Amino acid sequence: MYRGRVWTMRQFAGFGTPAETNARYRFLLERGQTGLSVAFDMPTLMGTDSDSRLARGEVDRAALRRAEELVHQGEMLLMFPEGTRSRTAKLARGKPGTAMIALRTGAPVLPVAITGTEAADWPSFFLKPRSFERVKVTIGEPFTLPRPEKIDAAAAKEATDIIMRKIAALLPAEYRGVYAAQERLAEKEEEAVGS
Repeated sequence: MYRGRVWTMRQFAGFGTPAETNARYRFLLERGQTGLSVAFDMPTLMGTDSDSRLARGEVDRAALRRAEELVHQGEMLLMFPEGTRSRTAKLARGKPGTAMIALRTGAPVLPVAITGTEAADWPSFFLKPRSFERVKVTIGEPFTLPRPEKIDAAAAKEATDIIMRKIAALLPAEYRGVYAAQERLAEKEEEAVGS
């Protein structure tokens, strides 16, 4: 059905600045996209400006609540803890959403590392089978985060670092970004404990 037609990209507005959103739309249109389907965030759909004090954090909280519901229903959830694609092909600091869901639900985390996408031609990457030749997906071992006494911002930050270090361990050194130094510290701590 779709072999002769380009897919329509669908995305939520509000995940970036207006300039970044405009640049993304222009990028898609310049590459032959003939239609853009834009769905707005919940505050905007409800008639409130998503930048308003009244909507602060609502986009994130609603998404996290729904994700937790899905996990409790036994569904698998795919999340990118960085919150976006890296512009430098290196790991950036992780956001706490993935860890918060894993801590609240007790669900195991399966770390996955993806390399080689920095050379991909987006969005035609998905339409050209040869584009996948340089992309490598490495899947780690599932693990469960240690349960803290209290699930708060500090616990989520610590759990996020654990998740990101597990992902970093699956990557070649040049991709580890901000977690390269943390991984070396963790190795030194393990050596000290072992001696």
